[in-house]
Amino acid sequence: MKHIIYPIKALTDNYVWAVFSKESNSCLIVDPGESDPVKNFLHSKQLEICGILVTHHHYDHTDGIRDLVKNKSIPVWGPDSGKIAHVNRYVSENEIIHINELELSLKAMLTPGHTLDHISFFNDEILFCGDTLFAGGIGRIFEGTAKQMFESIVKIKKLNENTKVYCGHEYTLSNLEFASQVEPNNKKIANRLEHVRKLRSCNKETLPSLLKEEFATNPFLRTAEKDVITAINLYYGSEIESELEVFSKLRAWKDTA
Repeated sequence: MKHIIYPIKALTDNYVWAVFSKESNSCLIVDPGESDPVKNFLHSKQLEICGILVTHHHYDHTDGIRDLVKNKSIPVWGPDSGKIAHVNRYVSENEIIHINELELSLKAMLTPGHTLDHISFFNDEILFCGDTLFAGGIGRIFEGTAKQMFESIVKIKKLNENTKVYCGHEYTLSNLEFASQVEPNNKKIANRLEHVRKLRSCNKETLPSLLKEEFATNPFLRTAEKDVITAINLYYGSEIESELEVFSKLRAWKDTA
């Protein structure tokens, strides 16, 4: 069954992902921060929710759940953190989730850092990574540690390079502007930034990206690269070599950029 993954815009810059097929009237929803945009989309496509995936407990990924499951028996997969109402299928590391209505299977990956309860969902072709990995960047570290976030990114880096990355926000432009500060001589970053500027000037989505594109242009996946290490040492006036420390300093730099 061929799947269609559609971005439903929500709140200020969130994406709620809808997974469906022309061969079925079922739809999987990922991180519904609002219910009305989702309900409008489902109505327009004559689709019914068959399940919801939740990556973490922040309101802009969960606030729509209550309304969407009201008076319905819908599986809601998410972390067992006690912070998300209506999750009824608690997910553990490497657990495989089967969405039978769509003939779709996804594996769970614990990716703490942004929050302690963060989970990503993936298979050989797609990755729903919430606020862990963004196009051109990563999420802020609110609850976890830089080490936890680094280890989560290391996990993601092991996936197939042709994996399509579906993250939770439209942050690509600002992320690539920062990336161009870190690596001003990286032509792939410059070219991607130009392309993204054109897309955003037309209010078009920049997602999904390909993981191999992130390898080439996302500084947080390039912390072992000489140019990134040099940029960190120049910015901080230091001699950092540890990849974890480069990662940590890079996140701190981005936080103040």
